[in-house]
Amino acid sequence: MEGVFFLFSGFSFFSGYGPGAGGAGVGCAPAGRVAGGLPARGYRVVFMFGSGSVGFCGSRRLPVGSGALVSRVVGQVMAGGHPVLVGCASGADALVVSAAVHIAPGQASVFCAFGRFGEGALGQVSNVAGVMAAASSGVSVQWWAGGGQSVPPRARLSRRTLSMVGAASAGLAAFFGSPSSRGTALACRHAVARSLPVAAFPLGFPGSQLPALGAGHWVPCQRGGVWSAAWHWQREKQLF
Repeated sequence: MEGVFFLFSGFSFFSGYGPGAGGAGVGCAPAGRVAGGLPARGYRVVFMFGSGSVGFCGSRRLPVGSGALVSRVVGQVMAGGHPVLVGCASGADALVVSAAVHIAPGQASVFCAFGRFGEGALGQVSNVAGVMAAASSGVSVQWWAGGGQSVPPRARLSRRTLSMVGAASAGLAAFFGSPSSRGTALACRHAVARSLPVAAFPLGFPGSQLPALGAGHWVPCQRGGVWSAAWHWQREKQLF
């Protein structure tokens, strides 16, 4: 099947069905397989970002059944050859980590606010067991990504988030369990400040209620497989 190119937040993307769906310069693997060992035949590949790593973030509380959507989005990103970056919290982070472990663990990195033995973890907020299992499966883990144990917990979590977003080079995908998810909004605003594309999935509420990220507005994605459920942030054009 012939693919289609389209634009998103200033980037070009390719939508098609492999094998042979990808073209030069879009990060596709050889025919028959896509990056991370995923089977290309019958697998729809949609490129929402330019080349480089994609950060993931989201609320610690998501509606029941959100895991299927998160897994599909992670699969799309990894199928495009993008390294996946994510935090260490429960909720959306944990779902992304679990998906990455099952899809292509060597293609993922976790930015962790605690140590390799769980020291500094913040109770149920931290996905200690999931991160340790991911590390054993080949996922790269940056321990103490928000600073050492002497850094206050809230500051450490914020710094961890900023570290993860700061390492992303292609864009950010966010899963909002509510419009008031402060940590998710922080990550999105930092990505916008870095001029990275941001795609947000509002789960359980209208996309029109997504929090503002500065000068601009949210626009629903009109096509692109699983991305049709997302909204992307469109910055106001600068006249000068």
